[in-house]
Amino acid sequence: MKNLLEKRRVPRKNIYAPSSKKLDLTVWKNCKQAVKNKNIVIHAAARIGGIGFSSSKPGKIFYLTVKDSIDSAYHWKSRRDEKNMKKASYEELVGFYFRSAFDYLGIVRKPFLSHRIGYSDNLKLFSILEESCRKGDIVKLEVEGAATTYYATADSLSEIEGSLRGHEGLNILPPLDPLIIDRRVLKDVFDFEYTWEAYVPKDKRKFGYYGMSLLYNGRIVGQIEFRRTKAGKVDLVKLETNEKTKGFKKALGLEIERLEKLISS
Repeated sequence: MKNLLEKRRVPRKNIYAPSSKKLDLTVWKNCKQAVKNKNIVIHAAARIGGIGFSSSKPGKIFYLTVKDSIDSAYHWKSRRDEKNMKKASYEELVGFYFRSAFDYLGIVRKPFLSHRIGYSDNLKLFSILEESCRKGDIVKLEVEGAATTYYATADSLSEIEGSLRGHEGLNILPPLDPLIIDRRVLKDVFDFEYTWEAYVPKDKRKFGYYGMSLLYNGRIVGQIEFRRTKAGKVDLVKLETNEKTKGFKKALGLEIERLEKLISS
């Protein structure tokens, strides 16, 4: 991050980027100290190490990503009154984790409640799901033509129903976008099959190294792969779609222009 800022001619003396050893940002007073008298804050702090780290240390990931954040903010009567801070209980932690699946994905099937951390079966999430359905906080959703049962929070139904119906334009979706991260949803809702092939051997790939789904006017219409050139342009590697309308071509061109401006800024 510091290198990127320096390339944009930000003086080194104006960049304050303390390491976790110098400033533990899980402590609230340290967070206030970190941003004091700063004009711009770029929050890039995290304790994470990629897919390998997440797979080998699922319990630690759960603790770091959920417990730390809740303990420092979730149960403050006032964020400015540190005396009123109290630790989150185990039940509150599990409840937060359960609800976060719906906040992140919108509609959820059972496997996606439990697969995100390695020992989550011990959290009895399915029991919480059944109880939430009984209370009416969570409702079952049936997708026409699909055998899978999905679930959503009762207070999000109108938003879910209108989100895709009102979608206009084109979006290029990265492989881990919440809309498509559950490939079963992609198949059941959009009738589209997608595989992120970055980890597939080159000779076995069907599309390419980093294909991304194209959401156009509420439908998934294909895949695209591109790369950034040294000149800061977007170089189209491969495009696969049955959408041939002038509107689509124009929207794709505008999206590529937007990406070029983003990566060159």
